[in-house]
Amino acid sequence: MVASAYRQAVKSWIRGEMAKAKTLTYFGRGEAGAVIGLVLWVIARLSMHLAITFLTTWLPGLIAISAPVVYFSLAWGSYRLKAPRRLYDTSNFRAHDIQWFDNIDWQKLFTNCNRIEALFTSNTHWTRVHIDRIKRFLSEKDNFLTIVIRSPAPDSLAGLATRFSEDAKRRFEKILETAEILLAAYEQIPQETRGEFKLFHHARDATHSYYRFGDTVLFVPYKLRPGWAPGEVPVLFFSTADAFYREFLQRDFAYLSSPAGGAQPFTKELLAGLLKNKEPDRGT
Repeated sequence: MVASAYRQAVKSWIRGEMAKAKTLTYFGRGEAGAVIGLVLWVIARLSMHLAITFLTTWLPGLIAISAPVVYFSLAWGSYRLKAPRRLYDTSNFRAHDIQWFDNIDWQKLFTNCNRIEALFTSNTHWTRVHIDRIKRFLSEKDNFLTIVIRSPAPDSLAGLATRFSEDAKRRFEKILETAEILLAAYEQIPQETRGEFKLFHHARDATHSYYRFGDTVLFVPYKLRPGWAPGEVPVLFFSTADAFYREFLQRDFAYLSSPAGGAQPFTKELLAGLLKNKEPDRGT
């Protein structure tokens, strides 16, 4: 599957480069010109009562018709040789790179895309650190941000105590804090200039976090030891062309951010009610 995704990425890049260079256009014009030239050459020789022989007529015609084919083949071969290096150089990160969570160049990720997706439990720390970048990103009308966090329902929070070494109440408070920061930031952006922001919550026990910045995908597995510290969390980088993204991460995120996966919008009204009661939502 990975090899198939790579081949597809190479083909897409070659088609794009050929489109920019108008390779197919020149190939078509060359072939048309060669055929027309051959026909006119044959007509001219016939009108002058000259013999139609292989050396004087068909050989020059074949050479003329073959020239655009040779040009196209050389162009395609050149792009095919350049494709691996160009795909490598133009990606934000190298496919399958591994970094620690606190060593990531988040600024580069935020500025090189217009669509962001994120799936995490609450990640209040990450939200606080990057809220200004999130606001700047959402200040562009053509940008899209979708975030899916854990549901504040008691049944959803019970299994998190061991994973994060904290009780359900503290995790509940962090979820509310994350939602409050994000929704408040979005409200501060003028409506006529802001991009699209969707915040969902779900009750499923996710085993990883996921971030997508344009064509760069971050897969963050959860460790089995209790507690959480950025310096202890590995992040695996993938491209949207990778089968791992298309066959697993993309499908999982689409499911968890849809009604079929139990996702519900985390609205201002829901947040206001939870903040007022300060108790896990038992109706979610």
